[in-house]
Amino acid sequence: MGSTHRFKRQIRRCRRLNTHLVATGMLLTIAALGGESTPISRAQASSATEAPELGVELNKLEQRGEDCVIWTLLENPSDLSFESLKLELVLFDKDGLIQRRLALETAPLTATKTMVKAFKIPATHCNSLGRILVNDVAACVGKDGPITDCLERLKPSSRTEVELIK
Repeated sequence: MGSTHRFKRQIRRCRRLNTHLVATGMLLTIAALGGESTPISRAQASSATEAPELGVELNKLEQRGEDCVIWTLLENPSDLSFESLKLELVLFDKDGLIQRRLALETAPLTATKTMVKAFKIPATHCNSLGRILVNDVAACVGKDGPITDCLERLKPSSRTEVELIK
């Protein structure tokens, strides 16, 4: 019975030591960060690291005479409305060679809304396209001004043979 009692007492001592070590580590971290810490809520931490995605789906390609019409599905789950969202696209042929570069204005895009938009690409045959690259976001403006993380928010996808990538 005596050895069991000593064993339990050692476990309690180890637990207290572990608690002290954790507290010391936290204090050292705060000191290394300048001695100040500002508590943030779980929602703030989540929003700081995970901006809502902005879905851009290449839904359909339609040949109209000499022009290719690109049908896109834009999904905006965020609370932001976009007054301007200009995507810089690079079109590649099936051999991977650049065909052309263009900018498409996809806004206005309402908050928490899914929208379909069609864009005509003159003098382009849809069946010649191999993939489309969202090379950059040329403009991204909400009602309160410029939005800086639009390219990071974009989640491209495609329902066609032509891949949409960023």
